[in-house]
Amino acid sequence: MSDSTKVLTYTKEQGFSEIDFPEWLDNEKEEDYFKRLGFAYGGTTDGAENVRLGVGVRILSRSQNSNQAWFAIVDVSDANTSEYVAVKSNVDLWNLRLALANWHIKSVAEEITEIRNLLNKMFLVWHGHEWFYPCRNCDPDGWQEEQARRQKRQEK
Repeated sequence: MSDSTKVLTYTKEQGFSEIDFPEWLDNEKEEDYFKRLGFAYGGTTDGAENVRLGVGVRILSRSQNSNQAWFAIVDVSDANTSEYVAVKSNVDLWNLRLALANWHIKSVAEEITEIRNLLNKMFLVWHGHEWFYPCRNCDPDGWQEEQARRQKRQEK
């Protein structure tokens, strides 16, 4: 392992930057590493268990009697990566949350798009046509209305 672990920091004024954290020892679990540095592992902050700021964000807060330089570590992760971001105050933690809002929205939107695409494919297999074209079996009323509209267009 290297002499240090790279961690991002965040402040509203300076944005993200990279710093060195103490070495992550060989075979050391994430939980043990952060406990060694004085962080409460498991996402506890202000007495609430497993606090989440949104999709893929977990807070590892300092114990209240700690006089360390960092207020909290935020684990920001998606399906492929995980980044640790250190913040010095609860204000920086809030500003980080605001900075990550677009990332959360994009993540949720991608998830919804995947679900919608899957449902569209399932409907196509089940009914043999796209969901927006009503048929007599899946939407008899919609199909009748479509037939009436077609009839009127042909009469013109």
